[in-house]
Amino acid sequence: MVFARRLQSGVKQIFSWIAAIGFIFLCSCGATDSGAEENSRLILSRSEIEIQEGESFRLTTTFKPVSERVKVVVWRSADSAIATVEDGLVTGIQAGETFITAQTNEKTVSCKVVVKSAKKDEKGNASGKSVVQSI
Repeated sequence: MVFARRLQSGVKQIFSWIAAIGFIFLCSCGATDSGAEENSRLILSRSEIEIQEGESFRLTTTFKPVSERVKVVVWRSADSAIATVEDGLVTGIQAGETFITAQTNEKTVSCKVVVKSAKKDEKGNASGKSVVQSI
């Protein structure tokens, strides 16, 4: 009877060690990679901009933490009649509000864009210049 109890206790201890080793293995293989991905961030240089019709503004993206991998950013305008975007260069088309989004495979960030009417001279011609601003 004593031998059976010791054997049962020893078997339980062996299974506990196997379970602990398996848990450590799972943590080191899976959780580290997904945790690093969850902690990565895509940051947009501005969350809101205001430009005039015909003006342009350069939005930029930053990845945190900075990694060796090259990330492709896809830029989109929610309403291209109000503002367009190409490689982060936002151009005001007509007065209104829209959103510009920057997207990678993992993350999406957006910037609210307010386009104001261009100032007009006495003859009714727009006097605004195309200005590229960047931050």
